[in-house]
Amino acid sequence: MPSSPQRPSSFHILHDDQDGRSTTVWWRWRQLYPGIYFFAAVWAAFALFAVVDSFSEGATRAGPLAALLLMGIGYGVAAGLLNRTYLEVDASRLSIRHEPLPWPGGRTFRAAEVSGVLVESRTFQDKNGASRSSYSLHAVIRGKRRVRLLSGLPEVEQARFLEQRIVEGVLGIQS
Repeated sequence: MPSSPQRPSSFHILHDDQDGRSTTVWWRWRQLYPGIYFFAAVWAAFALFAVVDSFSEGATRAGPLAALLLMGIGYGVAAGLLNRTYLEVDASRLSIRHEPLPWPGGRTFRAAEVSGVLVESRTFQDKNGASRSSYSLHAVIRGKRRVRLLSGLPEVEQARFLEQRIVEGVLGIQS
């Protein structure tokens, strides 16, 4: 196995067995996408205006829809500011969970089911035409089915760290 990549500064080791048989890594979401909160604030302001406007006479019926939009944006922002993702791996399981606010994507696999881990990159162009990349981590289950574990990692070092040091190191699999 190649030498383990350096731990990204945004990742924190919560638990690391001395013998390398179990590890828990966590990171905050707000460190990944700090610019999204300005975008969310602008949309929330428009939605709030529509909700308040819906109480005036002759207003459109967009108020309830705007209220749902406002709640969704609010929940997303709260999750982005408060949530952490935990990746736990030991000899018996590989687990991903998001806390404290519920969020989709949490899952647990028996270690025996995981036959490989892959890093996938997605390149896209931003509004200025510059190329940007995002990285995801996938598990290969029982040698055939690929399952996305994590996505939206902005740095390849983050994905490689999780792939090599945590998953391959603890589970003893090579990708």
